[in-house]
Amino acid sequence: MMMFGKYPATVKGYDPDTRLALIKLEPLDDGADTLLEAELCYPLGDKSNTAIEILENDSVWVEFEAGDPRYPIIVGNRNKRTGNDDLTRRYHHHGNFEIKADQHILIEALQTITLKVGGSSLKIDADMVQVITPLTTFETDLATFSNLVNVLGLLSANGGLAAFGVGGGAGATVQGGVEVTGGDVKADDISLKGHGHDYTDNGSTLTTQQAKSI
Repeated sequence: MMMFGKYPATVKGYDPDTRLALIKLEPLDDGADTLLEAELCYPLGDKSNTAIEILENDSVWVEFEAGDPRYPIIVGNRNKRTGNDDLTRRYHHHGNFEIKADQHILIEALQTITLKVGGSSLKIDADMVQVITPLTTFETDLATFSNLVNVLGLLSANGGLAAFGVGGGAGATVQGGVEVTGGDVKADDISLKGHGHDYTDNGSTLTTQQAKSI
């Protein structure tokens, strides 16, 4: 008997190494427990050397090689008709995803792009990039910020801190106290801890005061 056209079937098992599935035809098997081994039909441009999620009890459509009912080919999924989402296109796989391009990959959204791993997230919109994570580490030779950097918590610099003023302004402005431990503060090579004074005192008024480097 030759069988042409599409027939409903249910996946009962899948071998990811051979890319072969065990299927149960509906209702042609008439209640029999016999399972058929089915090939997968890959879309044009896709290949078998990438993981495809085939789960037990997936509802599929099958055709048969040259109409031979012994050799089914899964050609697509069947519509489950309930619980369908018409707003989100999902690609879900229990293993890993890998995206490769020889030249360029573009991910573009009109509103937001969100990446989440556990409790950490990165959210990008037209006005801001928001990173929420317990710890952020940059391993780079140079990080450049072209405008204002606002630090709301403690700023710690183990390798030192250099600040350069723009347009003749101050390199650093501090509101509040400055505490130096185990070091010194210098202004144009004049030491805060070690500088001296040349002055003339008439006994009540300091008439001349000048700091000098020593």
